[in-house]
Amino acid sequence: MSQGKTCECGEQKKPVRERKWVVWQRNCNYSAFNGYRCAYSDYSCVTCHVCGAVWRTKAAYVSQFPDGGHMYDLPKTSASEMPASLIPPTSPPPPDAPCS
Repeated sequence: MSQGKTCECGEQKKPVRERKWVVWQRNCNYSAFNGYRCAYSDYSCVTCHVCGAVWRTKAAYVSQFPDGGHMYDLPKTSASEMPASLIPPTSPPPPDAPCS
């Protein structure tokens, strides 16, 4: 069972140990109901380093992936390895630029 948009970039077709997936929250859930503290959960939050997809799952394969922390804290060899939607702009827009 899964929640969220799972990886659709081809990583899921690779053997589990070759996938560029990391775990952000292992067996943990944060919510207002528990004061935003980590509470045990059957689900873990997983992300793909290739396409940037993020989903929660209770699949057994999660135990084979490393803990990732926050995605911007993870080592990258180059910006080309990050999904385009996650690459921060290199410079701020000019002050007179129209809002998009």
